[in-house]
Amino acid sequence: MTDRSPLVRTRVVPTAVAAAAVAASLLSPALASAEAEGAGSFGAKHRAAHHRLTSVGLTSDQRLVEFAVSDPSGARSLGRISGLKGDGRLVGIDFRVQNGKLYGVGDKGGVYTLDDKA
Repeated sequence: MTDRSPLVRTRVVPTAVAAAAVAASLLSPALASAEAEGAGSFGAKHRAAHHRLTSVGLTSDQRLVEFAVSDPSGARSLGRISGLKGDGRLVGIDFRVQNGKLYGVGDKGGVYTLDDKA
């Protein structure tokens, strides 16, 4: 006689993936700022006021600049990066359309939400 138990299918999630998901949900980006040098901002209010396609860049001397995609030579400074905790400088930035925020990544791995209000 053969035991014929019903087959049970289970879904196994690798531990590394689960741990990464938990870690990502617990991350809270720190806040850094660009000391505003003009009346402008890289926030939603400023973007809505302009009808041209603009971009924000990070310079080698730790400044944020804004420029029209059609004319990058006309870049204007938004300010110098300040307020980093545990990092010496930013190595990259990323604008997230989903929440309208500009993020920075530090040279030691810190993640920062950038704004011009500090």
